[in-house]
Amino acid sequence: MNRTRQTHKDWGSPLGLALVAGMLAMVGPAWASPPRGSEAPRITLTGTDNSKFDSAQFKGRTLVVVFGDLSQDKLAQACADIDASLHDPRLPNDAAVPVLVVAHDPAPEALAKAREVGHLPRLIVTDPGRAAFGAYQIMVVPTVVVVGPDGKVVYALPSFAPNFREVLTEAVLLGAGKIDAAQFDQTLAHPANTPVSGPEARASRLTHLARELVRRGMPQLAEQRYREALAANPKSAEAHLGLGELLLDQDRLDAADDAFRAALELIPGSTDAMLGLDATAIRRGGEGLAKAEADLHRIITANPKLERAHYLSGLIHQQRSEHAEAAACFRRAYELLVEHGGSQ
Repeated sequence: MNRTRQTHKDWGSPLGLALVAGMLAMVGPAWASPPRGSEAPRITLTGTDNSKFDSAQFKGRTLVVVFGDLSQDKLAQACADIDASLHDPRLPNDAAVPVLVVAHDPAPEALAKAREVGHLPRLIVTDPGRAAFGAYQIMVVPTVVVVGPDGKVVYALPSFAPNFREVLTEAVLLGAGKIDAAQFDQTLAHPANTPVSGPEARASRLTHLARELVRRGMPQLAEQRYREALAANPKSAEAHLGLGELLLDQDRLDAADDAFRAALELIPGSTDAMLGLDATAIRRGGEGLAKAEADLHRIITANPKLERAHYLSGLIHQQRSEHAEAAACFRRAYELLVEHGGSQ
């Protein structure tokens, strides 16, 4: 579940209020997804060489995971920055392992060409179902997530972040135990690492502000900020998702659908976008319930720890007066929220 998701009327029961309370505590930096200190979702995927990749095998070492698309120019630069960061003289040899996660299985010739022009990691795995993209809540690509030896997220940042290479290097050093958290926080607090210009940075700031306005009960101002964010960067999936949740909260279902579909077009397979579309279908009721139920079953099968998916399933059972099934879904959603400690 997105750590900064807005609340909406689907969460109006006593259980829903408990879930909302947990989510409202999750507001943080606009691009910090997944959040620092959270348990990094396990990645089990197939490599482009047909080898099996399991992130659990790298516990005890720092893992640098870059989510990207081979067709993007920014990926080559991001991988070059990662390569430079991992060759920092303060890092021992093999202290960190880079891995690239792509959504599509690239043709051999396309992969060979990408390797020629970029500094791609040796480990490249494919995520055609976008399970890892969804579990890590990737909103923009390329995004790099540094996972520490303890399996927890050190830091996540997109390639457009200010002083990307510097911050990434410090995050890897933190993961490797070469600097402490206070030193890393000083790096983040430096004015040079605060986004000040550019459409992506402006959209990110406006989206974060919109979330704060929602949290403070000012939906009209929040909608204005979301729309300003999208005017600055129409490809901000994060802003589309936030706007969709806000519109859903106001029962503006057609507009909410449009926002979620825009996010889904930008990030095919986005779990958050699909959950938003399922929520609007549940709100409408009728024939859309069957499709929403199938979607939720597929989502829960791929990621059984998404509390919102269980909650929405409960709402479907509730509409059908299947009270025992609904209660079981609501209970599971609550258990997962407690298990996650409000961190996802």
